[in-house]
Amino acid sequence: INAEYMGTVLIGLLRHFFNMSADFSNQVLNLALKLAREAGELIKAKYNEPKKLTTKSSQADVVTETDAECERLILSGVHQVYPDHQFLAEESHKSEGNYDVDPKKVTWVIDPIDGTNNFVHSLPYTCVCIGVMWDGTTRVAVVHNPILNETFTAIKGQGSYLNGNQKLCVSPIQSLDAAVVCTEAGYDRSAEGIDLVVSKIRVLMENNIQSIRMCGSCAMNICGIAMGRLTAYFEGKNSMRGPKPWDLSAASLVLLEAGGVVYDWTGEEFSIYSGRLLAANNDAIAKTMIDLFKKTPQPPKC
Repeated sequence: INAEYMGTVLIGLLRHFFNMSADFSNQVLNLALKLAREAGELIKAKYNEPKKLTTKSSQADVVTETDAECERLILSGVHQVYPDHQFLAEESHKSEGNYDVDPKKVTWVIDPIDGTNNFVHSLPYTCVCIGVMWDGTTRVAVVHNPILNETFTAIKGQGSYLNGNQKLCVSPIQSLDAAVVCTEAGYDRSAEGIDLVVSKIRVLMENNIQSIRMCGSCAMNICGIAMGRLTAYFEGKNSMRGPKPWDLSAASLVLLEAGGVVYDWTGEEFSIYSGRLLAANNDAIAKTMIDLFKKTPQPPKC
C-alpha cells in the first residue's frame, strides 16, 4: 500500500466524519429550535396572566409553574429522539454547584425560562435557552425570546444568526466611554454579595462608562452583545451565587460565533461552571474591564 493511496483513504475518512458531524449538528439544531419554539408558545400563553410562583435560594430567586412545564416539554421531546443523551436542566437539577456530567455523552443544557423575574412581571426580556454539548464543548445553541420574536442560533464554527437569516456581528466599540455595559443584581443579598456588584459599577462609573444596564436575563444580555446591541456584560460570585451552566452554555456560543469573547471577570479562563462571567465584543473592552475589576473585592477562595 503506497503513501498516496493511504493519503486518499485518510482524506475520505475525514470528509465522511465531517459530513456525519455536520449532519448531526444540524439535526440537533432543528430539534432544539422546534422544542424552544414550543416552549415559547407556553410562555406567550401565560405572559400576561398572574403567575403561581415559589422561591428557591432567596426571595429574589423565583420559579413558576411555567418554568417546570417548559422544561418537561423539552426533556420529553429530546428523550423521544435521543434516549441515550443526558441533561443538565435548571428545574430538575438537584445538586446546586455540582455539575457531574459525562463529557463523552451528548449533554443538553437547558434553561426553560431565563429571566423568570421578568416573566413574572410581564417584562419582555425572557427566553428559552438550549445548548448542546459533546466532547466537553457547546456545539449547538438556541436562545429563543418568544415575546420579542428573537431567536438566536449557532453551530460551532458556522457563525451565529438572528431568526435564521441575519448573521450576527459584535459592535466595533473599543473604549468604555462609548460602551453600554450590563450586569445583574443576582440573588445574593449578603453584604459581601452586594459589594461585589456595587464596587464594579462604581469603578466603571469612575472611569467614564457611557451607560450601565440591568436587563434581567443573562442569556439575552450575552446575545445582545452578539448582535451589537450591548458592549459587555459581567456577573457572578461563584458556582453557588452566579450564572449557571444553563444560563451560559447556549448564549456564550452565540457570542463567540459572532466574534465576541468570554472570560471569567477575575481574568481566569471562562468556564460555564464557575458562576462568573465577563462577556464582551472584543479583547480591548474585556481586558480594560478585567484590569479595573482587579481594584474591586474579589470572590472568596473556595
